[in-house]
Amino acid sequence: YLRARREKGLAAEDAVRYAFSTVGIALWVTSVALVAGFLVLSTSSFAMNADMGLLTAIVIALALIVDFLLLPPLLIYLDSWLSGEKKDAIPVAATTPTVPVGSN
Repeated sequence: YLRARREKGLAAEDAVRYAFSTVGIALWVTSVALVAGFLVLSTSSFAMNADMGLLTAIVIALALIVDFLLLPPLLIYLDSWLSGEKKDAIPVAATTPTVPVGSN
């Protein structure tokens, strides 16, 4: 995402698309392999191993879902928020005209 923003000069939405098109498949394959591995561990007869395997597989699957559903809008929102802060670098008080209150 940052590489697309800095080196390619893409807008936030296009940078998110670029990032997911380049690393999305790898993220998907890695997460599925990890979930499958931990689900195998959940077949253990030792309850603690089985519980840990199932819980870890669920957490990794949820993390993958969050990566694909919540991360793109979060990146776009944070980009607009951070670029909005940079535009407001001058304090509001310095740009507000002051009107002297007369005491006649």
